[in-house]
Amino acid sequence: MKQVITLVFPPDKVTGIADNYPEIPWWMQQRLLFSDFLRDQGINVTCIHRPAYYYAMHRVDYTNTTQQRGDTAMSKTMIKEDNLSGINDPDVTINWVDVRDVGKWVGTCFECPEVFTNINFSMASCAMTGHEAVAIAERTSKHGTTFKYKQFPLWLMKVLSIFTAEVVYPLRYSQWYGHAANAYDFASNEDLADLEKIHPPWTFEKKLESWGIPDIKPAKK
Repeated sequence: MKQVITLVFPPDKVTGIADNYPEIPWWMQQRLLFSDFLRDQGINVTCIHRPAYYYAMHRVDYTNTTQQRGDTAMSKTMIKEDNLSGINDPDVTINWVDVRDVGKWVGTCFECPEVFTNINFSMASCAMTGHEAVAIAERTSKHGTTFKYKQFPLWLMKVLSIFTAEVVYPLRYSQWYGHAANAYDFASNEDLADLEKIHPPWTFEKKLESWGIPDIKPAKK
């Protein structure tokens, strides 16, 4: 095995920096330590710290079939008129990245091992709040369709986590990064210049267009 690439969420912005900070959850700390563990075994590892995907949206194109998007509760969450869902508070700025961008970086690491072997780096990303995502969706619409941000209730995620493992990760993620005030903020829209040198980044507008969101027409009242 010549090279391994790990995809891990970024370190939070307070652990080991602020004087008083909540203890990082064990499960999250282990994931952050995994790349160094492999290196200690003599394996060449490139660790990519990547932001959140378009969570609760990247599988839910309203034109997708059940076979494509699955049949779980969260896979049925769709962007539609007056509904654009997320797991974070609507005014919290979140770094977002499309899975295509992750794939491009992984491919680049494999193509240029002499540059990327045994380093950690953080992917640049766009950054937006839930309210800003709604504004982008309405701007992308061709028919004047309105959208509203609908937050997936944290209490409901806690209840669902008892019965299905599907929501355990986003629940923990939301609790730590959102409600424990540790959301990372290492990137912004201005930091995408390096990504653009490799390929045109997938903006949220392009993502919406690929899903067919511009063609959603307002329901007749």
